Parts: sequence; structure tokens; C-alpha cells
Amino acid sequence: MKPWEKVRYLGVLSHCTPLAHQLTPAFILHQFSPPLNVLTVIFQISVDNDIHRKRMEKDLLELQTLIDVHFDQRKKDEEELISLKERIERRRAERAEIQRVRTEKEKDRQNRIAEERQRKEEEEAKKKADDEAKKKKVLSGMGANFGGFLAKVRLPKKKKMLLLMVLMMMKMTMHCLS
Repeated sequence: MKPWEKVRYLGVLSHCTPLAHQLTPAFILHQFSPPLNVLTVIFQISVDNDIHRKRMEKDLLELQTLIDVHFDQRKKDEEELISLKERIERRRAERAEIQRVRTEKEKDRQNRIAEERQRKEEEEAKKKADDEAKKKKVLSGMGANFGGFLAKVRLPKKKKMLLLMVLMMMKMTMHCLS
């Protein structure tokens, strides 16, 4: 069998005539070698697998980094929350202490005001009692003098009443003046 017939037998050159330029080794290699597309596809698949693997590794690294950052941030946030809670509790305790001190001071102030008011009232009552005692002493002395005078003098009833009224007015004016 001749070489072109072998080629024809394989179905590659069934429509071609046996020409010399068609039977070159490059031509035959081209005819019997797998198409370039298949090699390219096989190479592309392996490259795609490598790219896909690298992309997956990169994505995995990025995801792990994001997870680490997330948990670090969460840890920081929890620490801040704990410190905030402690600060709130400490502030509440301070405010309670300040409120207690203020309440005690206010009670002391109210007690001092009440004691001072009571002392002033007692002083005023004592002063009034002293003034009343002085007035009574003065009036009793006046009444005895005028009473003796009225007993000695014989006046008509109308004049006696008038004189008593004048004496009463004098007592009242003395009372108001003192």
C-alpha cells in the first residue's frame, strides 16, 4: 500500500489527490496529530485548574483574614462594653454617695434652721413675757396711784367714766410704745 493510500484509508485525504507537497512529514504530522484545539483545551484546563486553585487559596486567605479581623474587633468591642459597664456602675455608686451626702447635709441644714427658729421663738416669747411683766408692773403702779386718787375724789359718774377711759387710753399708748 502506498503512503497516500494509507492516508486515504484513514479518511484524512479521501477527497485529495496524491500530490508530492501533500505528503510532507509536516503535513502528515499535522493530519495525524491531535488538533491544536485539544492541546490548547487540555493546557487551558490545567491552567484554569491552577488559576481556580490559586483563586480559591486567595479567597480562603482573604476569608480567614476577615474572620480574624472580625473576631479581633468583636473582642475589642466586648472589652469596651465591659469597661463601659464598670464605668457605669462606678458612676452610679459615686452618684449614690453624693446623693447620700447631700441628703445628710440637707437634714443638718433643716435641723439647724428648725433649732434657730425655735431659739428665736423662745427668745421672742421670753422678751414678750419680760415686756408684759414690765408693763404690768408699770400699770399696776399707775393704777394704784390713780385708783387712790379716784377713790379720794368725788366726781360725778360721767366724769369718773371719762377719767377711766383716759387712763385706759394712756395704758394702751404705753403698751404700744414699749
